[in-house]
Amino acid sequence: MKKKQKTFAILTGVIVILLLAFFGMKYVNYANEEKEEQKKEEEKIQVLKADSLNAMTYADAEGNSMAFEKEEGVWKFSEDPVIELQEDVMLDMENAFSDIQAIKEISSPDELSDYGFDAVTYRLFVTEEDGTEHEYLFGNTTGEQIYFMEENGENVYTVSSELTSQMLWNLADIAEKDSFIQIIADHFVKEVITAPDGTQTVYEAVEETEDSEDETEQSDDAEENNPVEKVANGIAGMYFTDCVDYHVTDETKAGYGLDEASRTKVEVTYKDSQDGEKEKTVIFYVGKEDEDGSYYYVQLDGSIRVNRVLSDSIKTILPE
Repeated sequence: MKKKQKTFAILTGVIVILLLAFFGMKYVNYANEEKEEQKKEEEKIQVLKADSLNAMTYADAEGNSMAFEKEEGVWKFSEDPVIELQEDVMLDMENAFSDIQAIKEISSPDELSDYGFDAVTYRLFVTEEDGTEHEYLFGNTTGEQIYFMEENGENVYTVSSELTSQMLWNLADIAEKDSFIQIIADHFVKEVITAPDGTQTVYEAVEETEDSEDETEQSDDAEENNPVEKVANGIAGMYFTDCVDYHVTDETKAGYGLDEASRTKVEVTYKDSQDGEKEKTVIFYVGKEDEDGSYYYVQLDGSIRVNRVLSDSIKTILPE
């Protein structure tokens, strides 16, 4: 009995020692990681650290520029504040331009032309929340870095070239976009088309019975013989290819054939599978075809944007 107790005590001691060693190593590793993090933090060269920005503008050597201002916490496109911007994109941009860290600092630079500042590639203007303004210059690239300095500053830095990737030049990358409803043909309920002259055409799905299902299965060209099914499949496959105008006005609608006198109104009722198959309605307007006849101009009811849809898709959902 005493022998068993002695063996148990030895095993318990070994386990305690192993646990102490394990947690000791874990603590040492944690301490080393903390030191590494602290070392990295100390090695950072902070060029700008702002809590938030109120304005951002950037320009390239060709004279192209993009400017944004924050109004009541929301970023606006300075050229046209009505255009809605993607919040996540603008937040990423603000985070990048408010926390600028250099990879290398050159405290006694040679001639500024040696770094490309005689022919600046980009300029970045930012205004901090307290009104402090900064203008930064980008010079030549060097590997995956680019020379960088503040206007009238004494030091030259190198920063990651990724900083310039936050300079987005197309509204397609910044502005909010419309998306068309995503449904399956079986959830189509009804489509009401109102032509510019007021003439209406209605396509309405009929609830299938066993007899109608049998007839459908026996027909090889059911869609061709059933205009409602053709329209339902057309709506299910429809999508916006791109946005051509992010702020259309009453004055510019006619250019797309979307003025009230020219447009065709389409009202689609469908079952929303994301909302318990409740019946919902979407209204959109079809304008004219573009110059080469590949697309139609389309505007969602209540939207300020004009999108393009493939002509074949539109022709599928409209009367011949």
